[in-house]
Amino acid sequence: MSPAWSRIMGISTLLLGLGMLAGPALAVVAKQLFEFNRSVWVENIAVRQNGNLLLTTLDQGRLYTLDPSSPNPEASLVVQLPGVTGLSGISELGFTSDIFAVAGGLINETTFSITPGSTSVYVIAHSLPPVTGVILRTIPVPAAVVINGMTTLPNPLYRRVVLGADSGAGSIYRVDTSSGSVESVFQDAQLGPGSGGTGPAAQGVNGIKIFNGYLYYTNSHMGTFGRIRMSDDGRKFGKVEVLADVPVSGEATGLDDFALDEQTGVAYVALHPGSVLRIDTTDAKVTTLVGGGTDSVLKEPTSVVMTEDGGSMYVTTGGGQVVEVCL
Repeated sequence: MSPAWSRIMGISTLLLGLGMLAGPALAVVAKQLFEFNRSVWVENIAVRQNGNLLLTTLDQGRLYTLDPSSPNPEASLVVQLPGVTGLSGISELGFTSDIFAVAGGLINETTFSITPGSTSVYVIAHSLPPVTGVILRTIPVPAAVVINGMTTLPNPLYRRVVLGADSGAGSIYRVDTSSGSVESVFQDAQLGPGSGGTGPAAQGVNGIKIFNGYLYYTNSHMGTFGRIRMSDDGRKFGKVEVLADVPVSGEATGLDDFALDEQTGVAYVALHPGSVLRIDTTDAKVTTLVGGGTDSVLKEPTSVVMTEDGGSMYVTTGGGQVVEVCL
């Protein structure tokens, strides 16, 4: 668990250190929007249709919202899930606006271990006033070790269905938030977790996103970014294709969740302890977009989400930060 960090504001211009590592240097601007004034691990992020952000945390089951357009953004509590210590993946359901699936369970914020059988997927809707939330449904996933990243099926027929990455078992779960049905639909050694250690580097498949008929994924322990051909209904999968290998070593490093720009086919991947990588899915070229040095503004980056116009992204961190990166 990262120590508490004092809140700071400001703009840090960070050079694009090249990526494993070749090509011309580019410059991006990283601006910290918010940092909790106490130790809060922010695990994942989603963008609401009004542009506000939703933040899952390992803060006793608390889901927060934040307006990034505010001159001084502050995190406001949306809902605290009873009997839950940590929230992980989050994905908006496609059949209506402002309803999200959120994964959670009894997660130890220091070791990232989870109590067996405690994982569930929660369907959460915003109500009036907009900073409050209502739990519409709880769907237990007791066989999962831990549901980490999540993504919604893009086909209009299945927009109530999410896929969840089980980082402990190296498998993919299919959860129908309408019927409540849960299926383990895919498992492969390439998605498997580490055999030892703690923290992000000991996890297997982490972030997942769907693009052009493929499920893209990161594997924290193996340091791989890859994809799997999948059916529209999220039940049939092909072979795992590893697109890129990112050197990771020890418990301090590891790939985490990511955003995928559907206009360009570029993935932006959080990498512990302090970087965001740019991975082109067309040629598998990997470069370091933000951080990588001792002066990185990012304190344990955990997830990335793109703005609607694709001009910038938001990065969450285990140090309790929300950072905007302008492309």
